[in-house]
Amino acid sequence: MNSRLEVDNPSVFFTTLFDCYEKARRSSPEKPQSYFRVGASQIELSFAGTELVESITRSLRHLASDAPFSSPDLRVYLFDSVSTKTEMPLNWDIENFHGRMVHYSNADIHSFYHLESDALMVINSKTNEAIYWIRDIRNLHVHERCLPLRTIFHWWFRLHGKQLVHAAAVGSKQKGILIAGHAGAGKSTTALLALKRNLLCAGDDFVLFGIEPLRVYSLSQIIKIDDGSVHIVNEEFPNIRFGGDGGYDKQWIYLNEQWPQKLVGELPLNAVFIPKLRLDQENSCLEEIPPFQGLMGIAPSTVIPLAGAHQNDLRNVADLTRQVPNYLLRIGRNRERLCDLIEGYVRR
Repeated sequence: MNSRLEVDNPSVFFTTLFDCYEKARRSSPEKPQSYFRVGASQIELSFAGTELVESITRSLRHLASDAPFSSPDLRVYLFDSVSTKTEMPLNWDIENFHGRMVHYSNADIHSFYHLESDALMVINSKTNEAIYWIRDIRNLHVHERCLPLRTIFHWWFRLHGKQLVHAAAVGSKQKGILIAGHAGAGKSTTALLALKRNLLCAGDDFVLFGIEPLRVYSLSQIIKIDDGSVHIVNEEFPNIRFGGDGGYDKQWIYLNEQWPQKLVGELPLNAVFIPKLRLDQENSCLEEIPPFQGLMGIAPSTVIPLAGAHQNDLRNVADLTRQVPNYLLRIGRNRERLCDLIEGYVRR
């Protein structure tokens, strides 16, 4: 069968996809499950076969639970068509740029299609279940490899008081900093350099934050470094191992596989730093800025990449910048001074 489902029937859409997952799972000799804890939330991933396990879970392993959860807060069912030989018995239309499937979404069910990866994600917020399907894991787009479940996490956690944000986070158990900004601003390299001191990291690229209480939560263990900054990282960390080509002029570092003692699941959230490269000056410096400038430093690179982003994402980021001080971090040539500046802020 290759027919489109009845329009405006998200419940039937979800049930049909779940039936496909169940068929794939029955046909698979192995049915692995993985368990992760993000903050206080318990997440269960149930796979139909083993094909997706490594690609989906590697970036999350620092959050893994040794024991299964009796009643997880979110269950995600994952399968692919190629390895399970399970075809999707429907076609769908893509309604806008981000792939939000309006006909198959309502107040409880949120459906998204990622064209580049040929992947479908559907979240049922009423039952706290989600489905992840990809035709062929080899087609997973480079932007999704760092955190393949980003869309599911974005929507589900936002409904539970946490916001996905494009940023890195460093600090101590007493004080944490969100380092946010557009691609190439220097946030990832800055976060990595901060680890030369006795500081901790809660992640890079995308992390979660909550307002009540003010905390930042780790998702992916991957730090992404621009090719133009690789020489800096090699000079500062001669024994570092890159985890392969991240595409689009990026190299990856699996933090938990090299410095597990530096990676933590969460940190307090006390300030927002917006980095700006100023290589015409020797030393780095901080300049306090108003909340609106902090918002403008965070919002574009957070809201635009998120599938189905809407005004609640912008409102949550605005709330954060009103709750904590915001600083422009002017990054000079002297790396030791940059490390001193970040450590000094955290320790004071």
